[in-house]
Amino acid sequence: MDAHRNAEELFYTLERLLDSMIDHQRGKVFKTAQRLRPNITEDDVMDPHSIPEIAQHPGFAYEDGQLAGLVSARVALSRDGAAYLRQLFEKQ
Repeated sequence: MDAHRNAEELFYTLERLLDSMIDHQRGKVFKTAQRLRPNITEDDVMDPHSIPEIAQHPGFAYEDGQLAGLVSARVALSRDGAAYLRQLFEKQ
């Protein structure tokens, strides 16, 4: 039972950590876009390809790519993480 509880605690800790990292990275993406176009909105940043000077900027592309990677990790954790961690700890 302790292994199961430990797996769940680890899973939720990882979820919170990724959520925090995603929030932080979203802020970095928005600030990068604001430096390029001061009047940009958060909705504009959600579709950067409609604003060529932002979509084509290497700094923005980098920060946006980092965000995409974090979001992908979060989705994978949500989908597969809990079951995997339970199996891993139950085998011990």
